[in-house]
Amino acid sequence: MKPFATAFFAPAWFHVTSNMRPNMRHLLVLVTLLLLAPAVGFSETKEIVAEGVYHMGDGETPSVAESRALLQAKRVAVEQAGTYVESYSKVKNLRLTEDEIQVLASGLMEVTILDKKRSIAGDGFNFSVKIRAIVHPDKMEETAKRVKEKSAVGDYKKVQEAYDNSQKEIEALKRQLAQAKTEQEKSRVESKITDEERFFQANEWLEKGEQAWLNDQTDAAIEAYTKAIGLRPNHAKAYYLRGAAYNAKKQSEQTILDCQKACQLGDQDGCYLMETTLKMKMLLEWDPLKAPAGFDFNKAFEKELKKRKQGN
Repeated sequence: MKPFATAFFAPAWFHVTSNMRPNMRHLLVLVTLLLLAPAVGFSETKEIVAEGVYHMGDGETPSVAESRALLQAKRVAVEQAGTYVESYSKVKNLRLTEDEIQVLASGLMEVTILDKKRSIAGDGFNFSVKIRAIVHPDKMEETAKRVKEKSAVGDYKKVQEAYDNSQKEIEALKRQLAQAKTEQEKSRVESKITDEERFFQANEWLEKGEQAWLNDQTDAAIEAYTKAIGLRPNHAKAYYLRGAAYNAKKQSEQTILDCQKACQLGDQDGCYLMETTLKMKMLLEWDPLKAPAGFDFNKAFEKELKKRKQGN
């Protein structure tokens, strides 16, 4: 059986084109094919192969050096995935900003490591990681909505800025280590390199958590944020994000505890979510029929809020 559109248009199309000049006939053929053809390029997954390289110097650990190479490969892949996502978004009229496109591309990528290599280079080792990144178009529209709803752009930018700052810091520390003249000075710089690597690893878990959160994998996000906190206990944003994930699961007390910690560490988003969650929790638990005479809910709430902000 012929496709409906072809069966419907073929007789009339043949009658019209038979009386046309050849050049006009060719033009009409081209226009007709474009109109009848399905949208090409967005019906299948997009596959990207990318590679990242990182030079490991003294004081660094192989596992983190490999992770830094993987990060470079992912960034290359995100750029290519972003071009694909941008084209799709225009076809579907998703109205995404440039930043939202980058976040969406990163969140949609399913990454598989194809190859890992290390080679001697100068006074250290070069680590090379090759990846395959798959982008699934069937998830794009749904995930694009979450990008807008969950205000993921700001958090994504902060993670990327943290990566950039970490890279600058580690390069500076490697130069300091090379110039160190005493064992005591070397030990001090190596300790800073270890701290910087822990920060990098915490940031990795933070990014994994945000990608899980973006894909509505709340439990996976909580697990990732917990690992980030374990590596960097004074990482305020991780407490807030874990609190937000607990809030999505309707676990109000855990939300309050995490956001309380984030607030104490200076995160204003944490302060706001703690306050609103605490108020809602107290309202739900408040029974006007059992309240003592003269009970003032607002005063009770302010008293409890003050205690929470002070860490009590």
